[in-house]
Amino acid sequence: MKKSQALVLLLTVLPALTGQGMLAQSQLSGYWKFDGNAQDSSGNANHGQQVGAPLYVRSQLGSAIGLNGVTDYVKVASTPSLETWHANRQLTLEAWIYPTRMDRDMFVFGKQGGNCSDELAVWVEPIGGDQGVIGAHVVDDCGTERPRRLYSNPNKPILPNNWYHVALVWDGSAAKHMLYINAVLEDSESLLRDPVNFREELHIGHVRGDPQNLFIFEGLIDETQMWSVARTAAEIKSDMHRERILFYSNRDGNYEVYVMGTDGSNVTRLTNSSANESDASWSPDGRRIVFTSDRHDPR
Repeated sequence: MKKSQALVLLLTVLPALTGQGMLAQSQLSGYWKFDGNAQDSSGNANHGQQVGAPLYVRSQLGSAIGLNGVTDYVKVASTPSLETWHANRQLTLEAWIYPTRMDRDMFVFGKQGGNCSDELAVWVEPIGGDQGVIGAHVVDDCGTERPRRLYSNPNKPILPNNWYHVALVWDGSAAKHMLYINAVLEDSESLLRDPVNFREELHIGHVRGDPQNLFIFEGLIDETQMWSVARTAAEIKSDMHRERILFYSNRDGNYEVYVMGTDGSNVTRLTNSSANESDASWSPDGRRIVFTSDRHDPR
């Protein structure tokens, strides 16, 4: 295989999740991988119910759920295991999202509180010029205390057709809620009163208080997790990078770069060229790979 005059190229890939230990797993209330269905992989059987006709689209993590922004979303019934965050006074709700538009508000998660407020919510909000921000909040009963909403940095706007990891964290002992984007703390605010437990459904890509379906998410959502613990930035970051194996192979006729799980599953080709691609390595943040190629070798 020719390697002289090889180029060094960068390729952006979607990071994946790490396995959790036994203690962390006990704090995991729901885990919706969206690998072809809305089943819960936490062991708590909090399976989602599909509304509309969502599609499952292949992603770096297996597959993601595709929502059309009109009728498609997932709802998960309230169960004791899904409500333990109230007793623990801690919550983390996180997911990978890939919005395909940025011209209207769209809910990533929603949990309606009674008849007059969201118990918790994460959404995408446009700021103009096909750019947006992520908004989030945890509130108590019907606005008795309505803390300032959390927002991602508008100077680092959310763009359509890009992957982002979002996490809403509430820590009752610290009396605050926090918003993380790609494991970086973007905003936080005090929350002096605990949210009231209305035992309402969790909606993914929607909120129950939107009966006309005006704010359904349009795009892809993947690897959604709900925890009854306030996860740290380091834990969120580690959760974004499940161990995966990079390799190159000529199984398709010429050398290309592939990725697979540590058990050999979910083999995905990352490059597609008539040239030879090899010697791939992860970037420090796990979001890109660097590899060599002879695709522009003049000989």
